[in-house]
Amino acid sequence: MLSLDFIRNNKQKVMDAAKNKNRVIDIEKIISLDDKRRKHISEIQHLREVRNLLSKKNPDESVRAKGKGIKEKLNNL
Repeated sequence: MLSLDFIRNNKQKVMDAAKNKNRVIDIEKIISLDDKRRKHISEIQHLREVRNLLSKKNPDESVRAKGKGIKEKLNNL
């Protein structure tokens, strides 16, 4: 199995190797899906950081509401 970083850095080499093995792969789709995955991971990390900062404060009603909103966003991802 090839790492996504290797595929990203060696597109032509991967395409040539696949062609030699009579395989058809869509490198651009693989990279696009990896970009989406990375974006989601980054967004999840950011939301968790915000949630953790909010939980360290003395929560009032607005902080609790923000925390619930973040929890819902995390569940949707």
